[in-house]
Amino acid sequence: MVYGPDPVANRFDLYTRADLRPGGDGGAGSRVGEFGAGVGGVRGVLVHIHGGHFRAGAPSLESRAMLFDHARRGWAALSATYTLSPTPEAGFPQHLVDIKRLLHWIRVEGPSHGIPADAPIVVAGSSAGAHIAMMTALTANDPRFQPGFEHVDTTLAAAVGLYGYYGRLGSATRDVSDPVRHPASGAPPVAIIHGTLDTYTPVKGSRRLVRHLRAGSPNPVVYAELPGAPHGFDAVCSPRYLAVVDAVARFTDRYA
Repeated sequence: MVYGPDPVANRFDLYTRADLRPGGDGGAGSRVGEFGAGVGGVRGVLVHIHGGHFRAGAPSLESRAMLFDHARRGWAALSATYTLSPTPEAGFPQHLVDIKRLLHWIRVEGPSHGIPADAPIVVAGSSAGAHIAMMTALTANDPRFQPGFEHVDTTLAAAVGLYGYYGRLGSATRDVSDPVRHPASGAPPVAIIHGTLDTYTPVKGSRRLVRHLRAGSPNPVVYAELPGAPHGFDAVCSPRYLAVVDAVARFTDRYA
């Protein structure tokens, strides 16, 4: 489905409970692009943002087990992409604007697809997507990142980051692209999970963000380090990742 003006950059795959039933539009455990008939009683919306160093990637390449699990439990689970760019800084803040535009779509267009306008929204991300997820959480209703839809409430119920990069995206944008440069006082509940053997985005970045959040946020900040886990641990359905799926489910259910 398309949520913005660019049909390539502004699209998402949607997982719902109806599509997991035998005979549903996608059959058991498949990816679909629209709601099946009779979808109702949506508990909340989970938006997952893929990684890829801001220059590559596509929906449904990561965290599929988490998406299917949330769909099974009555969530509308979205796997979204965004504007990609040659460098992270070149794409900032457009990738953040894109995800906020998706929140706008959920609020305005969601009801016609069975999503209540006031459904709680949780944004999660992997790697670069985790950066976008945390920036979305820390810049709710900031008009700088909502051009043309400044009036839309982009407050989140919660946010989840998996093996994320949480630093600045370049020297020119360091004051606005670094999550810790934004006050934590308005942060929603946050869960951050990182592997200790991540050589691509070292775990120290997550520790830094957790310190910032715990120093200023009035809401829970859950942090877990996975001993021996590498970057991209949600790309395969391992016992370790299934434990993460279960933990994230218990976290998000608190805010649905």
